[in-house]
Amino acid sequence: MKRPDSKEETPIDEDSIIYTATPRTAFEKENTPPTDKPLNLVWSFGMNNNIPVYNLEDKEHQVLLYVCAHTAVIHDLTHNHQRHLQGHCSCISCMCVSEDGRWVATADHGPESLIIVWDSFSCVPVHTIFQSHPEGGVVAIAMSQNAKYLATIGGETVQKVCIWDWTTGSETPVCAAELKGEFGLQKYIIFNPQDHTQIITNSDTQVIFYSWDNSTLEYAAPLLNNSTFNKVVGTFSQSVFHSVNVRALTATSAGKLVVWETINPPSIRERAFIKPHNKKALKLMHLQKDAITVLTTHDRYYVTGGSRGHVKFYDQQLHLLNCYSHLNLTPIQSISFSKSSPLPASDKTKY
Repeated sequence: MKRPDSKEETPIDEDSIIYTATPRTAFEKENTPPTDKPLNLVWSFGMNNNIPVYNLEDKEHQVLLYVCAHTAVIHDLTHNHQRHLQGHCSCISCMCVSEDGRWVATADHGPESLIIVWDSFSCVPVHTIFQSHPEGGVVAIAMSQNAKYLATIGGETVQKVCIWDWTTGSETPVCAAELKGEFGLQKYIIFNPQDHTQIITNSDTQVIFYSWDNSTLEYAAPLLNNSTFNKVVGTFSQSVFHSVNVRALTATSAGKLVVWETINPPSIRERAFIKPHNKKALKLMHLQKDAITVLTTHDRYYVTGGSRGHVKFYDQQLHLLNCYSHLNLTPIQSISFSKSSPLPASDKTKY
């Protein structure tokens, strides 16, 4: 099945529920158990806090997306309703969401590992990829800014990174690359929002930069340790692309940000052959004493979450703009922002 807004593929039949669905479609129908099934999931308790929670809030409803065991849960907090995305035989290991919140991709690492792409408006599965990483399932997954591509990291003994064009209905990757064991278990992955042919992954000890096209996936793994800048680096948590396209940032457990920059060829003649994934550590910036557990971007800001439960906002020059230190939180596991404006301030919303 194809995305309704995909220009490359035939659009979905206009009679399809996916074509006509709105953000409230899933909650318009009554959640009554079918009479032809002996068991039906009505309510899900708890969540997997190792997988990010996503904010799908619209102007009138507070909606969260999170994972509980085998199921992804879309929870309308305003009316206390749940809708469940069920299809995995094993516990979901990772999940990602498109920029507009419409498309959700879930994956697991069981013996029959699946990647399922869902329409969050109707809760209908639109594409399934079988045996994506048959030897170890999926460790991490990301979706490109245009929602056309998925990137996955496998849990194999020799890890593999794959790029998928799910809008074509294909169950084979566009390109793939195997990683060396010395890189450690790569467990985080992200697309460049300005260029979907660039990707970053990282383990605790190694950050890897990628460039890909329709046949090859190339990567570079620049060296960085405590002797590079004669400073303690710490372990890596998450990475983002800088608004300046030649740079990237990686957060560490030592409260620092690594600034990476593309290596320029020495001569003008060679600049035509520049590869954006060839990067080196430019500098190491100390932001705080405690570990940075989450690093993300929103609008023109860089946002961090720390092991002390603090959330901080920085500008493009990494100057601190605001610090939310009074939230009384445990270590931050994920940060997600609403794509719509908040409701007007009132005693009910507490905004």
